[in-house]
Amino acid sequence: MSPIPIADLLNALDKENQPPVASSKTVVARTSSAASFGTSSSKANSAASQDTQTERAPSIEVDEPAEEEKLGYLHRVTATEKRPVATNRQGVVTKTEKHEDTRAGHIAMHQETERSGWINLCLRLVGLHQHYAPGELSGPRVSIYFSGMGTKSSPCTVMTDDEFSTILKEVIRRNKKLTVNVVFNVDDMGPWRINNLKRTHADSFEPDPRQELVFGTQVPRTDAYSPRAQLKGTAVGHLKRQWHCDTHKGEHGEEGYCWIAPDGRHVPLNNYRFDGWSSAMVDGEASKYTPPDSLDLDGNSSGTLARPRGRGGPRPSASTSAVTAAAPVPDINTLLSVAVASLIGQLPRAQPRSATPPPVPSATVPNVHSVNNLPISPVPPRNTRLRTCLADFYQAEEVDARACEDAFARFDIGPDIIPSVPVARLGDLTHLSEGNVLRLQRFCTRWQARLDAKLEKN
Repeated sequence: MSPIPIADLLNALDKENQPPVASSKTVVARTSSAASFGTSSSKANSAASQDTQTERAPSIEVDEPAEEEKLGYLHRVTATEKRPVATNRQGVVTKTEKHEDTRAGHIAMHQETERSGWINLCLRLVGLHQHYAPGELSGPRVSIYFSGMGTKSSPCTVMTDDEFSTILKEVIRRNKKLTVNVVFNVDDMGPWRINNLKRTHADSFEPDPRQELVFGTQVPRTDAYSPRAQLKGTAVGHLKRQWHCDTHKGEHGEEGYCWIAPDGRHVPLNNYRFDGWSSAMVDGEASKYTPPDSLDLDGNSSGTLARPRGRGGPRPSASTSAVTAAAPVPDINTLLSVAVASLIGQLPRAQPRSATPPPVPSATVPNVHSVNNLPISPVPPRNTRLRTCLADFYQAEEVDARACEDAFARFDIGPDIIPSVPVARLGDLTHLSEGNVLRLQRFCTRWQARLDAKLEKN
């Protein structure tokens, strides 16, 4: 029997001390190594090497990618937008402030990364993936900056696939610990909106019917109206429900309202008549069934309001049943006698001699403008100037804007301010046509000039 090498004995001892492995090859190898002390050294070495490979195969560790490679590049995504912080009574935004929402996360970037997929992942970080989507060819505009490429004040802009490919190559060349900063301007992303839902101030969109009362721009405010105006509005609502007319429509085709007289006539109810009737109801002088005596309901009853025809107002159309027969020609003598009588009446009559001496001419030159500068009417009080101006405008132009007095007074708009208000804004307040609004502005300019002259004279 040849001697056994020391290396074989050590390998056999190591195999005895190792835990058993559930493998048939391992058991056979262990048995053969324990009973073959008299075999040759070559057989022992081969059995030991085979047994070692069989037992240590499951414990071999495969090199896995680093933790940074699994997560990708750290992205710091910011969504900026302007949010309203103050509105006026009409709901128009008067002040905005910039709001930023920043989120961080890891996004993998490699050679096969596409612009659209990368933008979707960035939008998901800030919760905009349900509202916006990238375009197939370009957009939305994205600002990117990282170490060695752009700054926060001067970032790189990505709009197309070619621009993104250039930025992608620069990112891959950097270290995996690189932080990529991405900025979205939500105010410029309107063309890439995928629905019409407005973003709320919450991080996630949760439809709530009460949110309109918190974030809406057209929320009614009762504190903007006086208690009397609120009562008049309620009274107008009762009148419209009581006197709704299916036969006649409004001037612009809207629902019509007519008061039906005892004789069956339909008298249209406009804003001016609603204002007078509701005021009487608030004062307890009338009800919704019977109009007040002070209300003018003897006007047009054809179902539509008469429109002005030039400066002369509405004129009756010529009757088709007019007599077309020629009147008889008067006698020539009659015409001459009438003409002579009219001429004699125009001749100056002799005046009796006055007993008083003629006035002595004054040494001072009289003011020739004193008569023309005398005010033709007293200066109206300050709190009634708007009402007086609208009444004069109705008499001069036959355009009724008297019902707009409350709307003008609510915003402190007087005759001196009306010429400076935009035409569109006056149209919203008065519901007049553009031509009538221009007539109102021109009239208020002349009316205010006469008022200023009276004030200077006094």
